[in-house]
Amino acid sequence: MSKNVSKSERVRLILSAAEALFLEHGYSGTSLHMLTAQAGGSRRTIYAEFGNKEGLFKAVIEQKTNDMASILSEFGDVLDPKNTLVKVCQTFLKKMLQPDMLALFKLMLNTLPFIPDLGDKIYQNAIVKGTKPLAIYLSRLHEAGVININNSLEASQLLLGMVKGPLHLHCLLDASFVPSEQQINGQVEQAVDIFLNGILTNQAKL
Repeated sequence: MSKNVSKSERVRLILSAAEALFLEHGYSGTSLHMLTAQAGGSRRTIYAEFGNKEGLFKAVIEQKTNDMASILSEFGDVLDPKNTLVKVCQTFLKKMLQPDMLALFKLMLNTLPFIPDLGDKIYQNAIVKGTKPLAIYLSRLHEAGVININNSLEASQLLLGMVKGPLHLHCLLDASFVPSEQQINGQVEQAVDIFLNGILTNQAKL
């Protein structure tokens, strides 16, 4: 790897190469030699930046979960729950259903036996930390008297669970299944409707 490449660019290149190799060969089938051949540089570079292959894999997962979390931070200041939640959740579900994200989800499940603490790391980063922006938005709605909830973090996790719904599971189980835009939007709208109709203070149907 050229000495002119900045540290941030070097890390980006390594992470990009590592993601592609892990998805193609799996965790156990990917070696440090393959990684250095793909990304350039040396084992010393990987050890210095990530510690070892396990550290590199965790860094790849963290980067992808951070990308997903960034989608859940685009709420703005408008207290319009249905339109805002539908828009953000549609973007979230479309990203979750992309082939690379589905492949990564399967890879994470297959890698759990090799890295015992991976499951908790993913849960803390993706589920707990990643849903906090949505939880903050729900808290704002609660404080404004628009909705009534007891625990905004749990509520945000329940909403995203409904948003992923059967389409995410169908895509994981059947690689040939590709949901239409109409199916994705319909599932999100139904999930948001069910969610809001259970917590709106005036119990108004949307």
